[in-house]
Amino acid sequence: MIWQSTTTAAKTLNKHPETLRRRVRSREFTYGVHYRKVTSADATRPEYEFNVDAIDKLWTTPPEKRRPAKLR
Repeated sequence: MIWQSTTTAAKTLNKHPETLRRRVRSREFTYGVHYRKVTSADATRPEYEFNVDAIDKLWTTPPEKRRPAKLR
């Protein structure tokens, strides 16, 4: 499992960085599986790292076969 910054993951997945952030806010992604928070204590906005392999697997699975994201 390789974690990538938002910008790098977005480039790898050929998506806009805001698309990944929206998926976090909509809870499509599961914390600890698809993303993790790496915000420093003095940051003004959240910063994330993304597991590109897990996201690619999620997005290539037909919606009717996906398991719902776990709420934290």
